[in-house]
Amino acid sequence: ASKIHGSRVVGVEAIGKNLFYTFQNDAEHTTVLHIHFGMAGRFTIGKAPGPDPRSTTRIQLVTREETPLVAQLTAMTCVLGGEELYKEKKERLGPDPLRDDADKERFWSFIQRRPKRSIGYLLMDQAAIAGVGNTYRSEILFCAGIHPDKKAADITRAEFESLWNNSVELLQRGFQSGYIITINPVEAAGPLAALKGGEKRYVYNRETCKRCHKPVLSWSISNRTVYACESCQQLDEKAQFPAAIARRDNDPHNTAAWLLGENKAAAGRPKKHTRKRENRQKFEPNSEVTRDRTLSAARTKPMKRAKDMDARPTQKEQLKQNGRLGFRERKVKQNGAARKVQ
Repeated sequence: ASKIHGSRVVGVEAIGKNLFYTFQNDAEHTTVLHIHFGMAGRFTIGKAPGPDPRSTTRIQLVTREETPLVAQLTAMTCVLGGEELYKEKKERLGPDPLRDDADKERFWSFIQRRPKRSIGYLLMDQAAIAGVGNTYRSEILFCAGIHPDKKAADITRAEFESLWNNSVELLQRGFQSGYIITINPVEAAGPLAALKGGEKRYVYNRETCKRCHKPVLSWSISNRTVYACESCQQLDEKAQFPAAIARRDNDPHNTAAWLLGENKAAAGRPKKHTRKRENRQKFEPNSEVTRDRTLSAARTKPMKRAKDMDARPTQKEQLKQNGRLGFRERKVKQNGAARKVQ
C-alpha cells in the first residue's frame, strides 16, 4: 500500500470478474492495482474516518472531498504492478459480454480450438469468456437451449449466437438490477423485483424446471455443480448421453428411469443399486421370472420375502393370487442324492 499511498485514482476498468485501478502520484508514475473479489470480497464504504481496518482489509481508499468517504477492500486477489500487469491480465481474459468493445469472435475461436471440451466446461473458463460464473452458466445454457455436456465440436454457429446473445442479456439484467434474475419477465409470476429465491431462475439450484416443471439434473463440471433440464436442453441423438445420469446416486424423482427407460437407467446405476432394482423387477407378480417356475430364483426367492407375511396381509393375499405362496419345490443334494422338498 505504501507504493500508492497519497496517489490519486485516474482510471477504473472492469473485465469480467477483475477490477483494474490505475493510480498516479505527483511524479506522474503509474501503478495498477488488480483486484479479484473471489466469493466473499467487497468494498465497504462509509463516511470518514470510517471503521478501523481489520485483518482481512487489503487496502483503504479515501476520497478528496469536503465530506470524504472511506472504502475498505476485502478481496481474494489484490496485486500491485505496472502497466505491463494490466496488459498481461487483459490478454489472458476472454471477451466480457458487458463491455461494448467485447469481440465475440474471440469466444467463437476459443470454442473451435477445443472441440472435445463440453460447452459447460468452457463457459467457466475466464480465458474463453470473462464474467460468467456458476449460476449464470446454467441459466445461460438453459435460455439458449443447449445441454451443458454438449461438445464444443457440435456447437453450431446459430447456437453460438444464441449463447452469446443470452450472455449479454442476462448479465446486463443482473448489472442493472443488482441481482441475478434470469427468468424472462413474460414467464415471471409477478414483477421481477418481487421475486424471491428460486423464482428468479429457471434451473439453478432448483428441483424442477421453472418452464416445463420436469426434474432438474445436477452434476459436476469444472469442479462446480451445473444444473440442466433434460427436457428443455436435449442432446443430439448421435451424442453420448451425459455421465450425469450414472452419477445420480440420490435421485428422488427417478429421473434416470424417466429419461432413459428402465434398462438403461439400471445400467447407469452403481452395481449395488442395479442388483436391488433387478430383484424388485424380478419378483413382481406379473414378471416373466415369476411365471417361469423352472428358474431357481422363482422357486427360492419368493419364500424369503414371505417369511413375515402375517404383518403384511395385503401382500400375502397378492402372492396367493399369483401362485407364489403355498408351494415351492427345490432340489437339495444331501448324502450324494437329490430329494424334493415340499
